Amino acid sequence: MAGMQELEALAAEFAAGPILIHSDVMKAASFVGEYRGKEAFLESHWKILKRIAGDRPLWFPCFNYDFVKTGQFDVRHCPSQVGALSEFIRCQHADWRSEVPVYSISGTGSAPTAAKRDILYPFGENSTFEELLAQEGQLLFYGSAYV
Repeated sequence: MAGMQELEALAAEFAAGPILIHSDVMKAASFVGEYRGKEAFLESHWKILKRIAGDRPLWFPCFNYDFVKTGQFDVRHCPSQVGALSEFIRCQHADWRSEVPVYSISGTGSAPTAAKRDILYPFGENSTFEELLAQEGQLLFYGSAYV
């Protein structure tokens, strides 16, 4: 895994678009120093990601798989089920969350226009992921491996 300096150098080369964060905060724990509790740990990761992003929006997967079983999805209350950091961001720092059941995204800055539309396929035309590409967004593997 890259060190903090390598991560900052890499992010400095990113285009001006949003950065979609795929994270494993336990593997990135060395970036934040001594453990002082869950909230402080997650807030420290948030501050690092904000520093790396600069003026770029940060987007986080905020997937919730319960919709498949229940048929119900509430943007404000359904938790992210893809990691402690994405749930922390959803609750503490996100400006918006897309209304796509199962594959929602939350983030900072202006919400993508796709986040406000009814769409049938969350990864295709008019999706938040298509907008990430259109805005020259980047995917950052923060502590996580890409396979």
